[in-house]
Amino acid sequence: MGGFRPNLQRMLRIDARRLSGLVRRAVVVGALVWLPSGAAAQNSVVAAAQALQAAGELAQAARLLEAHLAEHPDDSEAGRALAQTLYWLHDVSGARRIYDASLVRHPNDTRLQMEYARMLAETGEPARARALLTPLRDIPGTRADALTLLGTLAYWQGDLTAAEALFSDALRASPEQPDARRMVQEIYTATAPWVRVSPALWHDDQPYTRGAVLVEAGWFATPLAPVRVRMQPVHFTNDAASTTIWNGDAEIGHFAPRLRLETMIAGGIVYRDLSGRRSTDWKGGASAGVRLPGQATLRARIDRAPYLATPVSLASNITTRTIAGELQWNHPRGWLAQAAWQRQRFPDDNAIRTVYGWVLAPVVRQPRVELHAGYAFAADDAEESRFGSAGYEPYYTPSQVVKHSLIGSVTARPASRVTLRTGGAYAVRATEDAPSLVTVGGRTQRVFAARELQAWDARSSVELTTTNAVTIGVSGQFGRGAFYEWAAGELSVTYRFMPRPRSQSEPR
Repeated sequence: MGGFRPNLQRMLRIDARRLSGLVRRAVVVGALVWLPSGAAAQNSVVAAAQALQAAGELAQAARLLEAHLAEHPDDSEAGRALAQTLYWLHDVSGARRIYDASLVRHPNDTRLQMEYARMLAETGEPARARALLTPLRDIPGTRADALTLLGTLAYWQGDLTAAEALFSDALRASPEQPDARRMVQEIYTATAPWVRVSPALWHDDQPYTRGAVLVEAGWFATPLAPVRVRMQPVHFTNDAASTTIWNGDAEIGHFAPRLRLETMIAGGIVYRDLSGRRSTDWKGGASAGVRLPGQATLRARIDRAPYLATPVSLASNITTRTIAGELQWNHPRGWLAQAAWQRQRFPDDNAIRTVYGWVLAPVVRQPRVELHAGYAFAADDAEESRFGSAGYEPYYTPSQVVKHSLIGSVTARPASRVTLRTGGAYAVRATEDAPSLVTVGGRTQRVFAARELQAWDARSSVELTTTNAVTIGVSGQFGRGAFYEWAAGELSVTYRFMPRPRSQSEPR
């Protein structure tokens, strides 16, 4: 009897799987047998296909509809159902072909136009989607849905002003339109003024440990012009000395939808106090980007900023000037990629060049879980080495550092107000020309030797939205590079000044 219960449980699990398979087969067979002949056949085919879809037999449903349309090409419902099924099977080109053919036969089928426009919007063809939706906004039965989808397209492209106007018009046409109401609330939340306090701690192989408290605030001069101000004291300490550096800056951005142009300008001050020696310097930057077709953005930026990565750099005003460019891609199906180049110039006319790129593929895309995996490449090289007897003085100068890494990220939403994120990179191959000092004939010389190194990093965060106004985040990261190992942690508390919900009858 001791082994009977586990065996019974195993048999029940096997029978349950078999029963599930039999039920699915019965649904398929029943759907096919149930088809009548005559005038009711067309509606029955669509109903049978829907039964197959409910049973998970999408390919079988597509074959059934294709066979029916071969004999009845004017059946608009079957054409719409087939296009939708092909889209669910990720056959976008096949779905587009069926939609186009059905629209030629049924140019006034508004339901067909709405579903086709939705697919085009979701697959990155906003211009074609707008062409289908524009006439539908003048038809009472489709006005609210067409305006909502047009607003969603504007929202995805960053035109929050136009999106808010379209969603408001949709709610005036149909006050209970759920998607429009939800998206208006998202815009109100995204453009609400906010303040954030973020204490953080950073420790690495350098003699100093860093602690900082970032206080920042932001608001929107218009929905397309965000403004941000920041103040951050950073305290560096070790057994022998300590110093505090104050960073303060402000930035304003803008997005011009018609030009697809995004711009940003920033400026601030850096105040140092090291053992009674005080100094003040300025920092600033600007960037411009063009949003290209295909969900890609090309950006360029310049900035002037202090270098604070080595002990020597804390005691002297080492300010870098950087010029950089990047191409970023964010595909609606979940593909993410970026390629970038930058040149960082130091006061002694030395420069460090960096090139990197990465691509992430969507492995799992579910409402509660997203998993991405991919590859990254990075290369760093300095024109001249600053390696000396005490290490890198006054700043780190990489020499032919090249990394090929596997990267990944996971986002989980176990509850409506909780978001978990984790990710990292592991270099499957990393090399550099490592510097060292040798003495030959009484003279010390710097030499380089190729070597392999270990490089990796990992990060994780938890974000909790306690109310519509308050968000708490905790994050941590640690890793190892060619120069040092590090570990860091941060706590952030964000408060949003949520606006009073406006009635749709109020003027904008």
